[in-house]
Amino acid sequence: MSQPAELLTSPASRPADAARVARLEFWALAAIVAAAAFLRFREAADTPLWFDEIFTLWVSRLGPAGILGVLAQDLHPPLHFLLEWLWRGLGGEGDLWIKSLSILFGLLTIPVLWGFTRELFGRRAALLAALLLALHPVHLAFSHEARAYGLMWLLVTLATWMAWRWIERGRVRDGLAFVLSATAALYSLYWAVAPLAFLGLWGLVALRRRPRWLAGWIALHLAVAVLFVPQFVTLLHQAHRYQGEHWLRLATPRDLLDWARHLTFGGLWLVAPLFALAALPLFRARERRGARILWFAGFAPVAMVWVVSATRVPLFTERYMDFVVPAWCALLAAGITGLRWAAARWLAAAVVVLLDARAAVLHRPLPEAAQLQRAAEFLRAHARPDDLVFFGDTHGLFFFRHHVPWFRRQRLVLEGPRLPYYAAPELVPPELRVRPEAVRRAQAAGERWWAVSVRHAGREKRTAPALFDSCAVGRPLATPMVTVWAGQETPPASAAVK
Repeated sequence: MSQPAELLTSPASRPADAARVARLEFWALAAIVAAAAFLRFREAADTPLWFDEIFTLWVSRLGPAGILGVLAQDLHPPLHFLLEWLWRGLGGEGDLWIKSLSILFGLLTIPVLWGFTRELFGRRAALLAALLLALHPVHLAFSHEARAYGLMWLLVTLATWMAWRWIERGRVRDGLAFVLSATAALYSLYWAVAPLAFLGLWGLVALRRRPRWLAGWIALHLAVAVLFVPQFVTLLHQAHRYQGEHWLRLATPRDLLDWARHLTFGGLWLVAPLFALAALPLFRARERRGARILWFAGFAPVAMVWVVSATRVPLFTERYMDFVVPAWCALLAAGITGLRWAAARWLAAAVVVLLDARAAVLHRPLPEAAQLQRAAEFLRAHARPDDLVFFGDTHGLFFFRHHVPWFRRQRLVLEGPRLPYYAAPELVPPELRVRPEAVRRAQAAGERWWAVSVRHAGREKRTAPALFDSCAVGRPLATPMVTVWAGQETPPASAAVK
């Protein structure tokens, strides 16, 4: 017959054992964060800033008033840009420094997820969730990109944790932390409204039999709404522009499947077993409550956005839905550590961590940035500083103006009467904009010229590539996303790259 635990451990030794376990846990978490920092800084150092990040940098140069003015014509809230403005003031404009702010947010998400998971599912699940997040290729990619995604994921995870604590304990400090983190998330990316709305619904259901607490929960959300009012007027103006200029298309089942595949470390065959493993906590009485909040506030919004995007308004794209990655890691860790047999737990943990690590190792930098870097290196080797360089889109123009500014004659070929909001028209000076006829004039005049076009996630450009094909003498560089055309002179055959 087994003896009670308190008879096996003396009062003097229990605090010492707890302190030793706490120290081991601390150092394990510190090692996970250190490994995550190494992976993120290594990839950031190998990846040049691309269009979205350069947009962030250039807008942050304008100062608070300029930031608010430019973003009012775009579709972004201002918090990340204001923080980047402060960060730039501290350390300058080096690519790695600009990216390091997002790395900081990504690293902070790991201990926040650890603390939240520890409360929901215990110590073992917390450390495993932290490790899975540190290695996850999606989080690795977005927590070094100089955009607001990493910040929003951190704030949504924190807001969900604070909501859980307030509903469980009703402490004022937890309610205040929820209001601040939820508001900051909305000021980071408007997409935060999806998980926060479902989190609010979850609280309404959880508190339906506790009227006083329910009133408090509603009051917390009213506070968030009041704090967001200053930005809401701008949002209405931005939404009106989106209706006519959006670049997304209606979602398909393949889009949802691709999103799930990236969530499960890139393997289509892993989607079903790993989602089943993450669903296991829903069927265990001890873990069910915690699992419900993560599934409802994380995956239900994704399903809703996909349904709306498949039938009415195009809103669904993978990077917008990846806020669920921290919750996914927590659920997957809980599913593993809750397995009945120790051997099964260790085996499942080892396999999932190895799959995650493999995906992190195989992960490659953003293709657009890498292929534009090849184009820039090619033109450095074959073009002259006074050559005319035409661009079919602002993605290429921004990259070259930031990374290869010594090309003195860079021009953007317009395909329509004006640039849409997602092409950042406010940052393209009028003197850089030319009509298609400028390419034909350069060809007729015998000028040395080059052209660059990028296939990116926005609406596909057809006019400029067709124009370049008709006027150029060849394509000395062609990659899946970036094409370079040569005007009057073609580089030696040995320099041509496919």
